[in-house]
Amino acid sequence: MTPKPLAYLLDGLDKLAKFPGPKIAAATAWYEFYYDIVNEGKYLFEIEKMHRQYGPIVRINPYELSINDPEAYKLIYVSDNKRRTDALSGFINGIGIEGRWSLAAYEEYNLIQIDSILETVPHDLHRRRRKPLEPFFSRLGVSRLQDMLAEVVDKLAGRIEALKGTPTVVRLDHAFSAYAGDVVGRICWEDKEEFLDDPDFSPTW
Repeated sequence: MTPKPLAYLLDGLDKLAKFPGPKIAAATAWYEFYYDIVNEGKYLFEIEKMHRQYGPIVRINPYELSINDPEAYKLIYVSDNKRRTDALSGFINGIGIEGRWSLAAYEEYNLIQIDSILETVPHDLHRRRRKPLEPFFSRLGVSRLQDMLAEVVDKLAGRIEALKGTPTVVRLDHAFSAYAGDVVGRICWEDKEEFLDDPDFSPTW
């Protein structure tokens, strides 16, 4: 049985076939898997090498391109009145929130078989689901959080200041991750254990 990505290549149906890049990356996601899992997250450095060899647009797996060109930003990220773009199906697979999405069921029966807004594929359906959340991300919605954000920033700064002059090594990735977790926690829960209270900044978070 021919693997699905390879079958697309052989059938001439691959929409990304015209873009340059290693043939093995176009044929299988195992190339990316090797660098990200076996080589512990080094695929981004391999992608940099690809850009030096192939140019500003390279194919990095059967389904994705990497674009290293600032001018492309305004062509890709446009308002929906210019171009409506569906989400990449399966983009968030593996993080534990996969639902029961079925594009065929939606197109044929208008059935919404999905558990999460994050994996909603059709543009219009995602827009309808996003609408109730928009006030939370408006300028006014964010400005209402300023006092809380300042309080958490002060708490983080105080934790780091308290370690001044000691031999303690502070992992900033853990510290900032704890900060972000506490901000989200205060927004979403009334009473929650705070990561910044942990002596090691909750590294497992």
